[in-house]
Amino acid sequence: MVKIYRLLIMSQIIDNKIENSESNEKLQKIEELNDVKNRILELDNSEYIEIYKILKKYNMEHTKNNNGIFVDMHILSDECLDNIKILLNYYDELKKKYKIDLNDNSIY
Repeated sequence: MVKIYRLLIMSQIIDNKIENSESNEKLQKIEELNDVKNRILELDNSEYIEIYKILKKYNMEHTKNNNGIFVDMHILSDECLDNIKILLNYYDELKKKYKIDLNDNSIY
């Protein structure tokens, strides 16, 4: 009886660890999506269009109206999300380079 009880306790501990790791993964995913969303909100119109092209490339469900394009980010495929992040990183690098170039030009 004691062995079975110990097994049950161990099973519960393992289940709790799995649930905690799953909730940690979900939390990380939510944080990642929130970060991507915030970075997208900082883009200008031409950059938004490139994000839209990625969504269309992966046939992601979206809604379009006069206010813009709306996407449930939780349904984005990993591949689509990875491509969006690559594009966002590219834009960040361009903006950093542009700021450095402007600072260099102001010296002369």
